[in-house]
Parts: sequence; C-alpha cells; structure tokens
Amino acid sequence: MVSNLQKEAGIAEPGKGGVAAVAAALSATDASLATDEDGYRRFSQALLVASVATRNLPIVNPADTRLEVLLVKTIDCLSALREAWQADIDGIWDLGTHGTAAYWRVLHPAVEMPAGRSLLPADIRAECYERAVDVLDKAADLVS
Repeated sequence: MVSNLQKEAGIAEPGKGGVAAVAAALSATDASLATDEDGYRRFSQALLVASVATRNLPIVNPADTRLEVLLVKTIDCLSALREAWQADIDGIWDLGTHGTAAYWRVLHPAVEMPAGRSLLPADIRAECYERAVDVLDKAADLVS
C-alpha cells in the first residue's frame, strides 16, 4: 500500500525512464510471437532495445527499484525464449540439454519450467512468453 506521504514525496511511482523501459519490454514481448526468421530478427532487435532501456533505468526511488526487479525478470524470460528460438533455427536443439527443465532454471532464474518431461523449443517459447507477460503486467501496473 502506498501512503500519501510517499505520493507527495514523489517516491510512489517510477520515473519516465521506467515508462520507456516498460514500453520497450512490451514491444519485445509482442515481437516474440512471430514465427519466421525475419520475425526472429525483429524480436532480437526489440529485445536488445528493452535490455538497454532496463540497464539504463535510473534508480531514483523505491518504485524504480521495484520496477527494475520486474523488468530484469521479464528480460530474463525473453532472453530464454530467444535462446530456445535460436537453437531451433540453428538445428542444434538437444533434448538431453535444451530439453531439460534444469537447464533453463539454472541459466534463466526467472523462468519456471515444468520438470519431468522432455521440452521442445515450442514448449520453452510458450512458457517463457507466459511468464514474461505475467511479470510485465505487474510492471505495467506500476507505471500506469
């Protein structure tokens, strides 16, 4: 809960850099829904913009800190999605490595993969997208 004092002090809401970073992350998330190689290129570029916007987010108040945590998780999920997509495009998907939940949980802590079954690139992309959207919704609520 946000107090009136926090609102008056200007520490209840993220700054303009936060709004830009969320917009960039939303753009990358939307671009991740593409299915062709040209879409992969557009997604990769949008992810780079979102990563830079997140990294350059000025931390001025507690709201900026909360937003940064959410954006870092979103970028991690989208990075995992990109990694799975790239392995699929390159034809190097290995069920013993890429197809295990442990692989994704270790390299991308924000990703929550179901254990106990072999995962395909489409599974990873779907799970990462859903997780990114869930976390990004919280970030968007924070800046709105």
